[in-house]
Amino acid sequence: MIDAAGLDTVALLALSAGGPTGITYAIRHPERVSHLVLYGSFVRLPQTTEERKMMLEMIRHGWDSDVPAHRQFFTGLFIPDSPDADAIKAFNEIQRVSATADDVVAWMSSLPDDFDLRDELPKVKTPTLVIHRRGDAIVPFELGREIAAGIPAARFLPLDGRNHWPLPGEPVWEAMAKAIEEFLGTADQTQSIRSPPSGLVTILFTDMEGSTDLTRRLGDAAAQDLLRSHNTIVRDALKAHGGSEIKHTGDGIMASFGSARGALDCAIAIQRARRGAQGERMRKTFVCESASTPASRSPKTVTYSGPPSSSPRASAPAPKAARSSSPTSSES
Repeated sequence: MIDAAGLDTVALLALSAGGPTGITYAIRHPERVSHLVLYGSFVRLPQTTEERKMMLEMIRHGWDSDVPAHRQFFTGLFIPDSPDADAIKAFNEIQRVSATADDVVAWMSSLPDDFDLRDELPKVKTPTLVIHRRGDAIVPFELGREIAAGIPAARFLPLDGRNHWPLPGEPVWEAMAKAIEEFLGTADQTQSIRSPPSGLVTILFTDMEGSTDLTRRLGDAAAQDLLRSHNTIVRDALKAHGGSEIKHTGDGIMASFGSARGALDCAIAIQRARRGAQGERMRKTFVCESASTPASRSPKTVTYSGPPSSSPRASAPAPKAARSSSPTSSES
């Protein structure tokens, strides 16, 4: 299709079950994909073997029926929060007229029970944005986070809501559009994927503390505005203090430094900048963490919170909490 359209390079948007195809294409043809955006997708099957068998039997026995009871089961998974009876009826009918029962069974059976692309994710070299809804009822949220964690330097955008397909009028449309436009428009600023650091490095984490509750209170659009402010503050500080962004976690950033002093000065700069950013709301949600650790081991992490003191050298706030990680911790 890309050849037929006469295009050399494309930004690829892969939705739901299209994710594995988009990922595979980006791996095989990295020179032809400038950006990869994955929405509501997976790299291993979202359902257990028994759940798939049950779904296939329901499709065989009721998909083609004029009575929508069997299709309603799937509608309830795709748009469980739809308040509109007409939208539910329309979705039921779209399923019936778009494919026969045999077609749907063949498509769902095309992937083996042991389908798993997780080992392929580190091969993706294309700048990637992963979007997933926290309450997705058909593709669980953790499968989206799994993709973002596996692709080097991927960005992750979590959105509230349970509808796999957002309905017209849902606020997430605006949040998604802004995030995708920002992602596509700042490609030239995307840092190249770095080799794993060697020797002693200092890792700095930032986190929008309580981001899920914050999104529920403010709504997706306002929460994304706050996140963009956070990202700008952190990236400006990283640039000024020699930090390298490793990963965007959706509600925070992980970065590395060649020295503990650079990381500490960066954390201080971030905390000072946030004091003037979106007032009390930003100040209450911003947390920085940093630790020095050999690159092959997990860090001992100290979490800092609160405004800096007036003294530049004594400006790191007192530790709020401390925890040690074993060498097998996911924080390594």
